[in-house]
Amino acid sequence: MLVFTEDQVNKEEARQVVDILLNHIKPFASGNYPTVGVATFNLYQRNLILEEITKVRQQKPEYDKKIADLGSDLFVKNLENIQGDERDVIIISTTFGKRSDGSFRQQFGPILQRNGYKLLNVIVTRAKYKIYVCTSIPQEHINQYPTLLQQYRNNGRAIFYSYLAYAKAVSENNTETRESLLKQLYENCESKTFEIDHDVYGSESPFEEEVYYRLAEKIGQDRLHQQFKIGGFRIDLVVKSTLTGKPIIAIECDGAKYHSSNEAYAWDMFRQSQLEKQGFIFYRIWSTNWWYSDEKELRNLVDFILTVDKNEKEEVLVPLDDILVENEIIPITLRPEVKKTVTSSSIVTVKNPEGKILRIKFNKTPAIHSIKPDNNGVQAIYEKSPLGISVIGKSEGEVCQLGMLEIYYEILKIE
Repeated sequence: MLVFTEDQVNKEEARQVVDILLNHIKPFASGNYPTVGVATFNLYQRNLILEEITKVRQQKPEYDKKIADLGSDLFVKNLENIQGDERDVIIISTTFGKRSDGSFRQQFGPILQRNGYKLLNVIVTRAKYKIYVCTSIPQEHINQYPTLLQQYRNNGRAIFYSYLAYAKAVSENNTETRESLLKQLYENCESKTFEIDHDVYGSESPFEEEVYYRLAEKIGQDRLHQQFKIGGFRIDLVVKSTLTGKPIIAIECDGAKYHSSNEAYAWDMFRQSQLEKQGFIFYRIWSTNWWYSDEKELRNLVDFILTVDKNEKEEVLVPLDDILVENEIIPITLRPEVKKTVTSSSIVTVKNPEGKILRIKFNKTPAIHSIKPDNNGVQAIYEKSPLGISVIGKSEGEVCQLGMLEIYYEILKIE
């Protein structure tokens, strides 16, 4: 029996994931292995799988070689942090199951929240070729999906159990069940309340699609342009000026791509700096924050746009030049400009993962660490704290990871 322990982990599923990595992931005809990602339903299971992979690598040289052959593209992430990470093969550990006393608590965390179906959607669409599903959800609960769909439509436990039933039907080549299930899901789809004609390129992710629709409801479709091309670059979404009609705000969706590699990160920073020289104002939305609180993130975005509109009318901002035309080629230099970096004597304005703006300064002793800001709105932190270490040495516009955690701060200003 697969057991979900009080530590919120499922050891048997963790072992199944490792077995798939070692024995079921085969190389392509070219000899190269497919890229692989592992998705778990909580952070504890993610950590357990990483521990199991480390253990098995120490057991036999061939195991260590197999994991090494899978390369640096192999990741293990909990569902809140998997946005944007596409792989050839995705292994899902649904984690939850019966406890040692035989009880089964249907508490699946964020996936049961109002927008939980979007998290599930993102996970199952990360795979290019194949998905393995390791689940301990009792079959009698999964079989309840038709009734649950009538009660909750395509959300919560209804869509979760439906997907598990669909995966089982596909695995068993049960065409009748698969087609019946898809028909039920289609019948439960809610038509969009705000129809929009897409631009030629459309959105590149469900998250970007969601932001586009929701923002269009607030400021109007005519102010938005998806996948705006300029100077060989492409911006997820741009907002046009109310005065000139020219694109002025560049909205970047997701953010996970920032951390795929140092090279990708450096290129994106360079790309942003070149576009900022042309008058664009950048605004980044983190997908994890959006799924947790879309109303709050949308409100912050709209407030930001309204502030830019107000400042532009007051002529605080320099208007964009006439060269901001779609597909126009911008002359750029291949040598990024040197930016001011954070030092231990700097005062730094950062945006935390919740979108809150903080001003911080650094102290050399851990004893001097303030919880509340001073009269100037500046909060003192120890320079060797996780936040201090993550931002010192970085420059304006950079997004910094807090240690090994999936928590990121954006540096807005250095004084």
